[in-house]
Amino acid sequence: MKGNSHEKVLKLTVCAMLLALAVIFGLFKIPISESFQPKLNFLPIACAGAMFGPVYGMIIGAMSDILSFIVKPTGAYFPGFTISAAVQGLMYSLVLKNIFTTKSVILPRVILAQILNLLLITGLLNTFWLKLMYYPDTAFITIMLPRITASAFLNMLYVAILYVVIRALRMILPSTLPALVTPNSKKTRASV
Repeated sequence: MKGNSHEKVLKLTVCAMLLALAVIFGLFKIPISESFQPKLNFLPIACAGAMFGPVYGMIIGAMSDILSFIVKPTGAYFPGFTISAAVQGLMYSLVLKNIFTTKSVILPRVILAQILNLLLITGLLNTFWLKLMYYPDTAFITIMLPRITASAFLNMLYVAILYVVIRALRMILPSTLPALVTPNSKKTRASV
């Protein structure tokens, strides 16, 4: 086994906490309409992807969707939303990669991540799943446009929240959990 076992336990613990936060944040939603209910569960998924890479981002995303359904079911389970959550974790990990280990500019990457989330997850994938489930006779575009319009305004708030969280974590993580953000931890990321 490569890597320090302490680092692996630390990574597993942080992932478990991020997963728990994603489930908790997923329980609280703003019911604007039946097809549009924004939540803040993207924050822990984005942090998991940014800290640990695409595999962890996808696992945290998918597991948060499944566990949220187990904790508080809202109708029948539909695996499409689990796929959306996994793709969301992948997308955040690719766009926010190394945001904690480099001195890169944060805001443009956060804006890009949220625009991709708006277009790919909210606009395409989740709208497609909702069309399959609730609106089979309705044209895709008539469902997608109101969802993207409503989400676009909300996305500005999401950008601000994610930016503040990443800025805070960039200041806190190096002193509290240096094993997670040091360049040496890249080796253990690939080996786990």
